[in-house]
Amino acid sequence: MRSVHVLVETNWVVDLVAPLLSRNPGARELLERARRRELILHVPSIALSEAHKVVRERNLRADVENIRAFVRDTRDAGAIGETSANIVFDTLTRFQQHVATEKLEAPRRISELRDEPAVNIFPLDEAMLVCSTQIAADTSLELQSFDLAILAAVLVRGRALSKEGHDVVFCTLDAHLQPWDRTGGRKRELADLLEGAGVWVYSDFALQAPMRPDR
Repeated sequence: MRSVHVLVETNWVVDLVAPLLSRNPGARELLERARRRELILHVPSIALSEAHKVVRERNLRADVENIRAFVRDTRDAGAIGETSANIVFDTLTRFQQHVATEKLEAPRRISELRDEPAVNIFPLDEAMLVCSTQIAADTSLELQSFDLAILAAVLVRGRALSKEGHDVVFCTLDAHLQPWDRTGGRKRELADLLEGAGVWVYSDFALQAPMRPDR
């Protein structure tokens, strides 16, 4: 039976280390599957570097200030009492403090991920740098520098693993790196690159969608 090798990008790292409400639990499950040796995880080191910036700049899914404004207006209109409003304000403040603390903890979590035995973290090498240059010169793909570097890393590492006879997939939640558009249409150049490297792309951490034709 062939080993399943899963390449991931920055979103996977962020969903492991970001404040709790900003995480995707599927990222943790993918790590647990690697720990159970159901699959082998590969992470470009540049994804860990980018994760620091993403966690620092990512906003809360909950709009705390709008909630405060709503409670304040409701209190002023007499619909709720001062005590009830203060309880909500105190809870929101504690919530913001918790999130701030969680963000400060993110660098430590990223550092710990570097020492995780179930994760293979690999640096960009010369072949990947050459690949990124070729993609920029030979295609019309408009990728930011981090995305371009990650794509090159996935292609080079994926091709090497495929040649060794392994089953290789790339799990990405980044629409720029997915070989299909919003309507499900095929992005020819990107799809050709990934298919040429023997890499199947999933859009979820459960490795279920889109369904592979050979499964």
